[in-house]
Amino acid sequence: MYFHKDIDQNLFTSEIILHNLSDYITIIDTNYKIIGINLTHDYAKQSVDQKKSIFDYIQPEFHSLVQAKIDEAIRKQQPTDYEIKANKSEDEIIWYATRVSPIIRNHSVEAIILHSNDIIDLKSFEEELFKTKTHLQAMIEAVPDMIVIVNKDGLIKDYKAPTDKNFETPELNRIIGKYLTTILPKDLADQTMQMVKDCLEFNKTTSLEYLNPSLLNQFRSFEARACMIGDNEVLLIVRDTSNMKKMQQEILDVSSRTQRSIGQDLHDSLSQQLTGIAMMTKVLSKKLKDQDSSYFKDADMIVSLVNQCIDQAHNLSRGLHPVELERNGFVAALKELTLLSEKLYQVKIDYTFIADFKIGDLSKATHLYRMVQEAIANATKHGHATEIDITLKNEQNQYTLCIKDNGKGFNPESLTKPGLGLNIMKYRASMIGAKVSVQSRPTQGTIICIQFSE
Repeated sequence: MYFHKDIDQNLFTSEIILHNLSDYITIIDTNYKIIGINLTHDYAKQSVDQKKSIFDYIQPEFHSLVQAKIDEAIRKQQPTDYEIKANKSEDEIIWYATRVSPIIRNHSVEAIILHSNDIIDLKSFEEELFKTKTHLQAMIEAVPDMIVIVNKDGLIKDYKAPTDKNFETPELNRIIGKYLTTILPKDLADQTMQMVKDCLEFNKTTSLEYLNPSLLNQFRSFEARACMIGDNEVLLIVRDTSNMKKMQQEILDVSSRTQRSIGQDLHDSLSQQLTGIAMMTKVLSKKLKDQDSSYFKDADMIVSLVNQCIDQAHNLSRGLHPVELERNGFVAALKELTLLSEKLYQVKIDYTFIADFKIGDLSKATHLYRMVQEAIANATKHGHATEIDITLKNEQNQYTLCIKDNGKGFNPESLTKPGLGLNIMKYRASMIGAKVSVQSRPTQGTIICIQFSE
């Protein structure tokens, strides 16, 4: 050891240094006998004086390992390492990491230094880390979804195949080391990369729903969720939502059938009965008037009230069951909806539609109709709008249906939980592969746009 020239080297003798080390230094000869130790206990002195074997202080199950390491250091004349555990007491176990270093003189090994230090804390940490890793691995394996780790550029760093049999599982060599842009359709790749970018930029979980990517089975729907796991890495979980969507569609169908049934009952049964009551009351009014009874005015008032009930029943019927949608198509149904809403909500509604626009899929047309209906209701009930403008435009077979109002508006970012109506609109959009966007500011109204393909 080298010391500065101004330092009194008597303060740093090898004996002082060795005795102040927290590690254990044991020196043995080539016959495994202890010839030196840095401990000051009586048993340590006896061990050196009696040249006890190093194996007297090592548990039997580790004898072969320690001997092999010592022999290797002697044979190769190079240091080597091993780890063993010892019972410090009945209740305490100590782990030691030992460096075996040969002392070489004239090209031969004269002795071996065993430098040991306590690594029980490190072992405890390794055990906890192993448990955590095992638990995480088990949880990941239990997830039936596809799991992909990508960096900010869309490079796939790691991949776990889904256990869901509905997936067409991509092979590992088609996934790891490839870019999303090379294995996904352009539109889907662009949406996924935007989701990854938003996740990294805002450090929040983002999601994306899509239909029928070419990489997977056709005619299925999927949901991808992204969360940040590093400065430049994102974990993607992809789940097949086809069965769930099918079940949700069935629930909506049941709801639609119930609404249709109630609407028909209102129109065919209740309205007719009310009409009969109105006619009978009108006859009664005429008889009372012919008898010069002053009660004919009361009968006329009853007729007026019943007629109002008939109008309300008709309006409710058309709202629950838009007959025009099935008879004359989507545009005609929207026009009728605007006229009905103007009467019901006392609001002015302007519209600009594509005259020859048709939707062959009645289910899609119904979802769009209900979304417009919900937007109008929200604008009047919550936004207190007095004017609404509805437009339907087409750009390269991509349609945009916008509902703009002059209501009080709101701050979308301040909404911790979107209202039920907005959630239902977004859900209906997901069922037909459409997208809903909401633009609003306090006092500046709201614009809801629905983008869809024919």
